[in-house]
Amino acid sequence: MIHRPLPPPPYLIVGCGRAGTSAAEALAAVTDSSQIRIWDDHDGPETRRVAGSLEKLGVTVVLGTWEEGRPESFPCTVIKSPGVPADTPPVREALAAGGVVIDELELAIRLGASPLAAVTGTDGKSTVSSLLAHALGHPGSPLPVAGNTEFGPPLSAAVASPEPPIVECSSYQLEFCAGPFSELAVLTNLTPEHLHRHGTMEAYGEAKRRLFTIENERVPRAVINVDSEFGHRLAADLRELGAEVATVGRANTAEYRLVRATWNATHARLGLITPLGPLELRTRLPGAHNAENVASVVAGCDLLGVPRAKTLRALMAAGGLPGRWERVDCGQRYEVIVDFAHTPAGLRHVLHTARRVAARSGGRVSLMLCAGGHNNPAKRAPLGRVASSLADLVVLTEGNGRGEPVETVMAGLLADWCPGAAAPEIEPDRRLAIRRVLSTARPGDVAILMGRGAMRTLLSNHSGGGVPFDDRAVAVEELHRLARRSVRRAEVALEDQAVPASAEIVRLLAHDEEPELGVEAH
Repeated sequence: MIHRPLPPPPYLIVGCGRAGTSAAEALAAVTDSSQIRIWDDHDGPETRRVAGSLEKLGVTVVLGTWEEGRPESFPCTVIKSPGVPADTPPVREALAAGGVVIDELELAIRLGASPLAAVTGTDGKSTVSSLLAHALGHPGSPLPVAGNTEFGPPLSAAVASPEPPIVECSSYQLEFCAGPFSELAVLTNLTPEHLHRHGTMEAYGEAKRRLFTIENERVPRAVINVDSEFGHRLAADLRELGAEVATVGRANTAEYRLVRATWNATHARLGLITPLGPLELRTRLPGAHNAENVASVVAGCDLLGVPRAKTLRALMAAGGLPGRWERVDCGQRYEVIVDFAHTPAGLRHVLHTARRVAARSGGRVSLMLCAGGHNNPAKRAPLGRVASSLADLVVLTEGNGRGEPVETVMAGLLADWCPGAAAPEIEPDRRLAIRRVLSTARPGDVAILMGRGAMRTLLSNHSGGGVPFDDRAVAVEELHRLARRSVRRAEVALEDQAVPASAEIVRLLAHDEEPELGVEAH
């Protein structure tokens, strides 16, 4: 890869979240911290806490309006956090004054980060990144994952990593990326998302494309899902530039073609046609979408020369990520699933997976659905459309509101509800919504708690503030509550029949204890 030098100081970092903070700390370690300024327009408790730690390093921190945060002179180098739009005033003014603008991800590359693989796409990035980390690492010791991910640090915090990281890349991180930077780049898919940020699908795709090629520079190896026209064109362009490309998908033209996928709630079997011959594989990742994720990893490992046996061992052993089709098992006779899906395509994938599981026992699919506040309102109506077409019962509730009224968010979800579909129940309180979904479940059903995955804070503002709330923990608490109610109902029924209760039931009721249910979140 071409070495790209660090732009000249002074530096203005825009955004005081995880990525911006990591960028400031990484820069302060290699340059004069008096040349570093970080600005954020959110002046809350969390940003003030971060400001205190950065000021100890000698970094100037300004919280408040842009008038307060603007440096005394331009040009300077602006380092943009992923959450900061490309048309924000600091970026516009820096470019107009002839300054340099780079993303936090690009800063990490210029500071010496050397990722082995980078993964982008609308859905599936986290799963593919995790599987690659296991397949390319040592048994029991996966490679680190970094980037715009819940499961690792920003890349600027992993510059000194002793092993090359796998990077999960959002389009938000690629707007001012100067070119490809990894040995392998993967495109999982491209479906409508982030249009409030990029405006059109063409612009969204162009941001993703920067991970693979800019002008005549290109990544050495790429895995491209060609089930979309964008993927098909990208694969052709990369081959014309001389890159080694493996195509995946369900299309007949895909070199790693998914021909079969079956699953239950815990495991899946899939069949692939590959350049090395047919492949049958059993994994712990249910769903056709996960079968495509696995195909991308097989293709990527083949391109990197990993022995096929090593790849297959890693894929068969790897479990799902926290908050991605995560089962909550308290001994109940129905499935409870927590999932992060927050795009229409992702929601459709999870509901199709659930319907196949429920069909095995004639069960129903119930869904708790939310959407984030101040975040892409255009996708709310499509989310509601998918939910109303594929779930038997839907309860709408609050998500990460970030200050937007929950009623506004729910109105968006209802805007394109399927005609003839059952009307959703509306319960703004998320705990009560979980209670409602679980209390209506019957043996053989699949109950899905959607939209937040493994997140542990219900966000009420843009600076990350909110109240502790983990869907998985609340689900366990509510399942215990339902179990206690069942025990009490059993006691009442026995009293009505004038039959003595068992000693165990009497003990539980007398001490208001929870029955032993073997609680386990898978």
